[in-house]
Amino acid sequence: MAYRFIFSETAKRDIAALEAEVRKRIHKKLRRYEQQASADLKKLDDGPAEFRLRVGDYRLLLDKEGGTLYILRVHHRKDAYRR
Repeated sequence: MAYRFIFSETAKRDIAALEAEVRKRIHKKLRRYEQQASADLKKLDDGPAEFRLRVGDYRLLLDKEGGTLYILRVHHRKDAYRR
């Protein structure tokens, strides 16, 4: 199943603030997830988003609706789940 990714303005700013190597890893992970849904997407019980996708020390917080993934935020793991 091909997924469509929609980035919020906040997520775009979060990604732009990261180092180039981390941005590459995020891009690679999204392309891999697009081709085959990986096991790194996990449902969150409570928090700012419905799901999270793990990319090394970073977490993409997202919502999923059908074949569309709405990427809301990108945080380092130490800050990802704080409110």
